[in-house]
Amino acid sequence: MKGIVITVPDVETRLLAIAQLRKRGFKGQIGTLCYHYEEEQELKRVGADYVIHPLVEAGNQLAKHMLGVGN
Repeated sequence: MKGIVITVPDVETRLLAIAQLRKRGFKGQIGTLCYHYEEEQELKRVGADYVIHPLVEAGNQLAKHMLGVGN
């Protein structure tokens, strides 16, 4: 397996899932969501490789569409 994406809404569940994957030797990439900036470093600390902020991403996409960028 190359990687896994964890999208569970609860941050504690995401932290536990990532930590358990790493503890059990998962070497693939782990991507996850982050709804609050203060969670990002903790998610990375326990083993997440990629952390995205879905509301920020949605805002960026909305702005691009409204400005006609990339169309």
